[in-house]
Amino acid sequence: MLKNTFILIITLLFIFSCSATKVTKNTGDGEEEKYVEKETSTILKLDVNKLYAWLNLMPGSEPRFNISGDLDISFSKDYNLDNLKLKYVKVYQNNREIFYIQPTTRENKTKDSIKNILFSTLKGMILTPGFNPDKKVDVNLIFDDDGEELINSIKGIKVEKVY
Repeated sequence: MLKNTFILIITLLFIFSCSATKVTKNTGDGEEEKYVEKETSTILKLDVNKLYAWLNLMPGSEPRFNISGDLDISFSKDYNLDNLKLKYVKVYQNNREIFYIQPTTRENKTKDSIKNILFSTLKGMILTPGFNPDKKVDVNLIFDDDGEELINSIKGIKVEKVY
């Protein structure tokens, strides 16, 4: 039952996370912003396979916020796929930064033109004042391409509660 619920949640997150994405390229002399569909980004060709945010409310432990994801990044002349690293994940609620996370990552190069990145919080984040677990969050995935910062924003992620 729990396994089926988890699969349903992941599937729903994937379906509802296919909205417009704001991609920002920081070039040092000003930022360039574009609102595009994730699949057609000319700056960061990112496909979000899974993105799951949850609040660990298990008895005997302090409530903690967790996030994990499975990303595929396609080759582009705008960045070096070999050097591209996921450095930080910023979580926002009501346009206010709630969590600043340096995730644990695992990278796989599935093909010459695609890099897969799996990421997650290690132990979860202690809840901050003002965080409302009943409201959706927005997530900025911040990548580093040999000193150049690339940001991909994903809006409206539901926070699940795990008991």
